[in-house]
Amino acid sequence: STVLSLVNDPTILRPGTITRREIEGVIGPVFQPKQSQQTDSPGTTRQHYSPNTPTRLVSTKEIIKIDDKTCAAIVLTSTPKKSKNITQMPLSPKEYGSKLYRVLRESDGLGASIIYIEKPPITPNWFAIQDRLSRCAAAH
Repeated sequence: STVLSLVNDPTILRPGTITRREIEGVIGPVFQPKQSQQTDSPGTTRQHYSPNTPTRLVSTKEIIKIDDKTCAAIVLTSTPKKSKNITQMPLSPKEYGSKLYRVLRESDGLGASIIYIEKPPITPNWFAIQDRLSRCAAAH
C-alpha cells in the first residue's frame, strides 16, 4: 500500500500500488524522498521483511548463468541453469506484489544456501516492487 503524509507538504512515506504520478493527478505535486531510516510509517527502514536466507537481487543476465543446485530463484522472465527451486512470478506488478511475501517465506523455508531474485523492470509501475525487494535484500 502507498502511504502518504499530508502533515506538511504531501510526501510519500512508502511507495505502493498507487503511483506518485496517479496521486499528483489528483492533489498536485508530491515529494518522494529516498528512505534511509524509519519514518512515521512502518515498512520504511532500509531493511524490511528480510528472509533469514541470504538474498540477492540480480539481473536477468545473472539469473540465466546461475548453476547452483543449493539456491532458490524467484524469477520474472528467465530461468537459471540449475537451482534447488524456481518460483515464476507474475508479470503484473500488482499480482507480483500480492504474492511477494508468501513466496519469500516459502523460499526462506526451503533450506537453500541463497535466494536470488530477478530484478523487475525499472519503470514507474514497478517502483513499489523495486522498493520492497531492495529492502528485503538489504541485509545481505
